[in-house]
Amino acid sequence: TAEAICHDLHLDAGQRGYPATIAPLNHALDPEASVFLAAPHVVIACSTTGDGEAPDNARKFVRWLKRKAHPPDLLRGMRYSVLALGDTNYTAFCK
Repeated sequence: TAEAICHDLHLDAGQRGYPATIAPLNHALDPEASVFLAAPHVVIACSTTGDGEAPDNARKFVRWLKRKAHPPDLLRGMRYSVLALGDTNYTAFCK
């Protein structure tokens, strides 16, 4: 599962000396977890549900990310990777 992959990545990063934080996407923007926007590297692993929808623990984050009011350079300089897990039987697989 995506959660297990995140835990493995978090453990591996720590063992290699990289500071790492793990959190559900909905909590990535909470004031106490504001490290997200300041992080130079972000890895997101997420399972889609149904026909490509975000899971419950990521819906708030996806709505935030899609806001048109963000400045165009909001994530400039952030290096990120996304691992999307889903079911190829659905039309909107991992979209």
